Amino acid sequence: METRGRAAELRNLRPDIEYRIIIQTTTCGQMQTLTRTVRTVAIVLEVSTRITNVQFDRDLEDKQSQAFKDFERNFIADLVRGFNENFRELQRRGRLRIEINSIRRGSILVNFTVAVSTNVTAPTTTVSDELTTSLNTSERFNVDLQKTSIVERDSCQTGLNDCSGNGTCIRLNATYTCQCNPGFNDTSPSTPGRICEDIDECQSGSSTCSALASCTNTPGNFTCSCLAGTMDTNPANPGTQCEDIDECQTGNDTCSALATCTNTPGNFTCSCLAGTMDTDPANPGAQCKDIDECRTGNNTCSDLAVCTNTPGNFSCSCFQGILDSKPSSPGTQCNDPNDCFTNEDPCALFKCLTNNDCPTRRIFKTIITLKSKTFTNDLRNPASDAFLTLSSEIRNAVVQPVRTALQDNTFNITIFGFQNGSIVANILSFLNNASNITNAVLQMAIVDAVRTVDSQATVNVTGNTQVTTPAPTTSQTVSTLQAPADNSGFRVAVIVLGVILGVSLLLILAGVLAMVCMKRKSGRYLISSSDMLQRYNYTNM
Repeated sequence: METRGRAAELRNLRPDIEYRIIIQTTTCGQMQTLTRTVRTVAIVLEVSTRITNVQFDRDLEDKQSQAFKDFERNFIADLVRGFNENFRELQRRGRLRIEINSIRRGSILVNFTVAVSTNVTAPTTTVSDELTTSLNTSERFNVDLQKTSIVERDSCQTGLNDCSGNGTCIRLNATYTCQCNPGFNDTSPSTPGRICEDIDECQSGSSTCSALASCTNTPGNFTCSCLAGTMDTNPANPGTQCEDIDECQTGNDTCSALATCTNTPGNFTCSCLAGTMDTDPANPGAQCKDIDECRTGNNTCSDLAVCTNTPGNFSCSCFQGILDSKPSSPGTQCNDPNDCFTNEDPCALFKCLTNNDCPTRRIFKTIITLKSKTFTNDLRNPASDAFLTLSSEIRNAVVQPVRTALQDNTFNITIFGFQNGSIVANILSFLNNASNITNAVLQMAIVDAVRTVDSQATVNVTGNTQVTTPAPTTSQTVSTLQAPADNSGFRVAVIVLGVILGVSLLLILAGVLAMVCMKRKSGRYLISSSDMLQRYNYTNM
C-alpha cells in the first residue's frame, strides 16, 4: 500500500502470526527503507489430545509430508464442523486460527494451538468450552477426553512475542503485553514495548563532552573520551576538556604514503592521491594502492597488446610479432595478422603482414583448420606458451614431411596466427622460385602431414604464379643492348703508348746493366746530370 500519512492500518491479518513489514519512505528525493517485525496479538490456547481410531505412521511426524498435511486438513475441518456458528464465522474470516504443532505415537497424540484475535469478544473460557464440545462431538475421530488438555499458552516465552529487546513482556493469561525498560523511550505507544529506544544524551546535546571528544551513549547515561589526535587536559573528568594535536605535522597520522594528510580540529583526514585506489574506504586514505588499470580493464590497450601497470598509469605494447599501426600511442592499435588473410592474392597478403614487397620466392596462402581442437584466447598472443606449443607442433608435423614428399628442401612455413573455429591456423608457405609444384600437389602434401596432429584437419592452399626477376627499366635495357661506338683511333693511341712505355723500360734496364758492369771493372761509377738530356760520364770505361 502507498500513503502520504504518518500512520497506516493493515487489516485482515491472521492472529498470532509474525509479520515482516518493509516501509520505504521518500523525503527530498532520498529513499530510506525500514523493516519491522511485528506479531499479531491473540488469545492462544495450547491443546493436546489423543485420537484412538488413527494408526500412527512415521510420516505423521514430518510436517512437510503429505500424510501430515492430509491429517491436518481433515482434523481442522472436523474441529470447525463442531463449532457453533459464531466460531465458524471467526474461522472463515481469519480471526480464529488452528495449527497442529506435532503428532506423536500413542495411538496418536496431537498437539495444536488455537489463536483467536483480541479484536473480537471471545473470553478464554468460552474458547476452551467450544473446543471441548467440538472434540467430544467429532464425527470422524475418536477423541480420548481423558487424555485431552487445554491450557493458556505463556506467550512471554522466547520466540512467542514481539517485545523489544529493551522491553519486558508481561503475561496476561492467554495473551501478553510489552513495556519499555526504564531509561528507554517508547516510540510507538499505541503498541507498547515493541520499539524502545534509549534516550541518547549524545544526540540530544545534553552531554558535557568537549567538542573535541566523542560521546558514547550508554543505557541511561553517557561517556566522553578525547578524540585521537587530541590531548585530555582534565583527566579527572575525561573528555570534557580536549586540546587539538596536529598529527600531520608530528607524523602521528595513519595516512598511507600514497595519501595526503589534512589536519582537522581534534583529528585529521587522509585522501588517496590521484592514480591510486583506497582499499579501505571505512578508513579513507589509510590504505592506498596503485590502481592497476591492466587488471581492472580501465585502459586503452589493444586486445593484441600486453598491458603493464605503472604507478598511477599504464603502458601498452603489442604482442611479440604483432605490428603496431600507431607507434605514437604504443600498443593501442595492434594489427591482427589474421585480418590480412582476407586477401586472396598471396603477394598482397605478404605485404599486409610484413609491410614489405613480395619476395622472389613462391608464396602460398595456407589455411589449416584443426577441427578436433578447441580455441582458447591465449592463442591470440604469439608469445604465449599455448601459441608456441601449437606452432611448434604444426611445424614439426608439416615442414620436414612435406619437404620429403615434394623432394624440395626449400619448402618452409611461417605461422602468423590462430583464429576461433575450431582452431584455424593462418600460415604462409614458401617454395623456391624455380619450383613448379602446383597448389593441388602442395595442398595434398600438407594435408597428409598435418593429419598427424589432427585426423580431421582440412587444408586450403592458394598460391601465386612463379616470380621472376624484375625486368630492367628502359634506360637499363638501352645501356645493356646498345652496340658499342666505333673507337678505332682510341685503340691506335693505346697501342702506341704501350710501345713507348716498353722501349723506355728496355733503356732503363740497359743503363742499370752498364752501371753494374762499370762497378765490377773500376770499382766505382759516376752518374752526373749537366743538362736536361741527362749526360752520363763514365770513368775508366
